[in-house]
Amino acid sequence: MQIRRLMLRCAAVVATAGLVCPAVAEETYGGTLVAAFSADPGGFDPARGPSGMSHVVIEQVYSTLLNLDENAQPYAGIAESWSQAEDGLSWTFTLRDGLTFHNGEALTAEDVVFSFERILAPDSGYAYSSQIETIAEVVAVDDLTVEFRLNRVTGPFEIYMAFPGSSIVPKDLVETDWDLNAHPVGSGPFKFVSYTPRDSIVFEKNADYYEEGRPYFDGMVYRIISDPTALSNGLKSGEIHFSNEVPPKDWSAIVSQDNMVDAAIEGSRYFWMVPNHTREPLGNPLVRRAIAPAPHRGRTCAGRSPTPSTGQRSCRVRSTARRQPSWAG
Repeated sequence: MQIRRLMLRCAAVVATAGLVCPAVAEETYGGTLVAAFSADPGGFDPARGPSGMSHVVIEQVYSTLLNLDENAQPYAGIAESWSQAEDGLSWTFTLRDGLTFHNGEALTAEDVVFSFERILAPDSGYAYSSQIETIAEVVAVDDLTVEFRLNRVTGPFEIYMAFPGSSIVPKDLVETDWDLNAHPVGSGPFKFVSYTPRDSIVFEKNADYYEEGRPYFDGMVYRIISDPTALSNGLKSGEIHFSNEVPPKDWSAIVSQDNMVDAAIEGSRYFWMVPNHTREPLGNPLVRRAIAPAPHRGRTCAGRSPTPSTGQRSCRVRSTARRQPSWAG
């Protein structure tokens, strides 16, 4: 699920994924949402922001051709319609009419072409190049129509078009050497206002956002809080309205408050252990196979999940009796 969808509505507590926000009886407008995250972003340029924290900012400031719903199904973003050729080797997107960037410039097919050519460039350093490696050419058919020509059929292409790295940037502005990494300008639901390292990121509402009636908030503040105790205290006091991480020990106390509702969903995070094969005895496959069954995977999952009742849904465990972990062989 995209953080953007939760930020636009923020009407329930999202538990298993470690997300929490105030419950509201109905859709309301106005106010400033204060959200807490544990780390600073690595930048705000879609082509250079490799971290998840960068993405939760990029999703608010920029727009993509498509979006994903809570079931990871694509729906219209700045593209109001799209289609795939019968041979699967091209996709055509029709943009919404009247789109603008936060600086007032019109968003057209040329901006889409520029954005993808920018991350397709050999020296771009784009961290997710595997998502776009099948794109042979991007063509602006007219101001509102873009065609992607592929060198092979790409099953998850629509998913990739909703990824934060596929955000559309303003061609004319970037060509003036504007630094998107420091001062992002997009067409998303919120405009970037300021960033204070290790403290906060401030946004204001984009009144010209293409989704009618969105966003609900007048503004947002992302607080950077790395101390779990400070985060819990902020949630309990109401100073913090939303967090993507809730310390498991404090989960019950936080969601039991009158203005919170436990509405757990299945998350998509995963955790792993990586042994150092260069150090003995772990260099010996027989040793790795011997210790592979030792960790109690069920208890590990239950310990990681802030909601024990949904732990089995949020943590997939392969039976070691059927299959050894990949690092064991």
